[in-house]
Amino acid sequence: MTDAICVVYTIGTALHDELIRTLKDAIDNNNHIDTLETVETQHVRKVLDKCHGNISRAAELLGITRQINNVTTPILSICQSYLALPSINSSPYREGIEAIRDTTSALNVFVDSYRKMTQIQKPAPVELNLLDFISGLTCMYPSIQWHIDIPESLTITIDPNLLRQAIINIVKNAAEADAKNISARWLNRRLYISNDGAPIPPDHHRDLFVPFYTTKSHGSGIGLPLSRQVLMMQGRELTLAPVPQAGYHVTFVISGMNNQ
Repeated sequence: MTDAICVVYTIGTALHDELIRTLKDAIDNNNHIDTLETVETQHVRKVLDKCHGNISRAAELLGITRQINNVTTPILSICQSYLALPSINSSPYREGIEAIRDTTSALNVFVDSYRKMTQIQKPAPVELNLLDFISGLTCMYPSIQWHIDIPESLTITIDPNLLRQAIINIVKNAAEADAKNISARWLNRRLYISNDGAPIPPDHHRDLFVPFYTTKSHGSGIGLPLSRQVLMMQGRELTLAPVPQAGYHVTFVISGMNNQ
């Protein structure tokens, strides 16, 4: 247990000074104290801005280390061993040990999400036909009606695996928002991906691409940031259109898609 406390303390110390400054700004500017979740989101956004969107560098500055898994694994093992004892199950210690187990498991999920954000494969671009590529993704979501408007002869040079990952994350979010229709449209050297799922509230727009930010009860908050990251690595940009395309509620735009 002592090691776990040390890890939490190490991470907390790395964040402490900047969080204190953020909290002080909140008090000075607003005359009230924001929630801890708000302060943390603002802090992550500031660090990400300083790193110009480089998630790996931002994560490094935020003090996230590989040692977390080395600590959480034995803690989980110890908790499971104690919970298997009849004497613990019938004692007042059970609830506390379960809380430690659940918190440690959640930390493991967070570390796994962080690893996905920072260990992205190096792009291996090839020339591909964009219409064929998008059409090949439709079978993954057969319950959604796809509307594709892309020239048959259009080719781009990009890593197909990373592009697939980015678009699937966008479509997955749409499906979870109960979208019934998705549009993939090529216009002015940009790919517009729209859906008719639940609209994204305006006050959430700014935080959509902040790593680990999520409004879902079981969300990881890495889908859209990861999509943006893998596209940035290839000179492309992913944004949320301020006004969705006609007939849809949400539109994402991938720009810089012209062949280079």
